[in-house]
Amino acid sequence: MAIHILWYAPLVAWVLEHTGLCERSIHEEWTSVELYNRHEFFYETLIVSIVTYLSGIIPRAILLDREKLFELAANNAGTNCVLFSQNATRTLNHLSTCIPPPTTHANKSPNQGTMVLLRFLFDFALPWLAMRQGIRCNSGDTLDRMWQITLAWFRACGKTNYAPMAVDVLYVNSSLSAPLRSIWREQRTMSLRGNTGCMIPYDQGNEQMNKEVKCGLGAAVAAHLINQYILMLNGIRHIEARLMAIFGAVNENEVGDEDEKESYYEEATRTEYTRTEEKDIDAIVQALTFGFGSTLHDLFKPRASNPFRKGAGVPWTRVDEQSADMNEYIKKHLANPFDVHPA
Repeated sequence: MAIHILWYAPLVAWVLEHTGLCERSIHEEWTSVELYNRHEFFYETLIVSIVTYLSGIIPRAILLDREKLFELAANNAGTNCVLFSQNATRTLNHLSTCIPPPTTHANKSPNQGTMVLLRFLFDFALPWLAMRQGIRCNSGDTLDRMWQITLAWFRACGKTNYAPMAVDVLYVNSSLSAPLRSIWREQRTMSLRGNTGCMIPYDQGNEQMNKEVKCGLGAAVAAHLINQYILMLNGIRHIEARLMAIFGAVNENEVGDEDEKESYYEEATRTEYTRTEEKDIDAIVQALTFGFGSTLHDLFKPRASNPFRKGAGVPWTRVDEQSADMNEYIKKHLANPFDVHPA
């Protein structure tokens, strides 16, 4: 949700306008976490599309050299370009955690289109994908790093719950003894099915199981019934998808209103791990090609204006500005952890 708040006006609105992708379901105001799936699909598609577009123009050697890549994009860059937000490193210093210092690409050019794409990928989108993969493979180090990075995201978005939570998580992690730290790293995530590589966060597991138990047992929720019901439910879930596939059925519970039946919700057109579609990727790549060109010269040439819409501040600038009082914010929260205070 933080990425959506920061990037809707500077990038996402342009993509929706020029492609029509998810225009009925993706809006500037993201009102409920229950809408996460549709946003997840959109951002996965957007990330794949941008990578597809850039990799089709930029030679592999440059793509693998981040310094060179940002140097070429300097004509489109902002005034304080870093591969990861500067405040992330400052936060880690405050809490005695570890992360390589950010690489700075300073310049004096206005923030234009190509650098917008690169900053979206390197500062936000790729770390988000790394976090999702870190959850699936139970990589505690990846999750710790993302708490460090996203603290400033949450503050920039005014998230008064998640910003303090990030401080709490980092503080607790840095305070664990070596034996407890080892256990925590090994048991950082969980699997509803017991399948390695399909892990989820503990809070998601609790919420999912609570929802299913409540729906199944209704008013008869009791301690001696829960485990038995969960065992039965896991068995049913194991065969449900296979039976529906055999009979060509679609789970109507996963389909939204008629106006929002987009490709993401159609079981027949997606699998558990493949949610993007070639036609959606092609649409975004075509829009980017039309807006930025199809050659290396077109992509990195100086531009008179930013092709994308402008929002309330440049996303990476809004994030980096949080470093000014990050130390004070962390100290204040740790001194009064139960106080509700602005991010």
